[in-house]
Amino acid sequence: MAQELPDELTNLSEEEKEARKQRLLDESRQTRQDLEAEQQDLLDSLGEEHGGDLIETTVTLPGDNVATIEVLINGELINRMSRVESMLSALDDPQPGDLEKIERAMDDAAGVLADMTVEAKYSKEVFYEVYRLHGPEALGTHVEAAFDAIEAEMERRSGTANGFREE
Repeated sequence: MAQELPDELTNLSEEEKEARKQRLLDESRQTRQDLEAEQQDLLDSLGEEHGGDLIETTVTLPGDNVATIEVLINGELINRMSRVESMLSALDDPQPGDLEKIERAMDDAAGVLADMTVEAKYSKEVFYEVYRLHGPEALGTHVEAAFDAIEAEMERRSGTANGFREE
């Protein structure tokens, strides 16, 4: 059953209808912007109170290459690390047709490593080249070394925070 329009809308000219439509769109956009600003304020206030720990450590990558790692331990990093670990472990038993998955996993792994390392020489392209030239196991070894260094630093800090200093 069709709903009848109120009298104030049926007697509008096309120009008035268009102006009303534009006004409603503008109000909708403003409401959305206000909501997004409120959400960002909420996230910012939580970040100030519950910001992740900044982990800074060094790692010896294969080939005795030393890299400085600097990461903010937060949900985004944990999700990225977990996804890369999961993809790399799936490569232990590759199935037919997994070539695209392997390439995507290597691209993600190279990106995570590049984002973690401070030195400009360790770019995503360099880490991807490790995979391209030496295979997925070589890049996986780099990922494992970096992730292990982060976990070791987190454990060291946790031990210090709990009153146990490991040396």
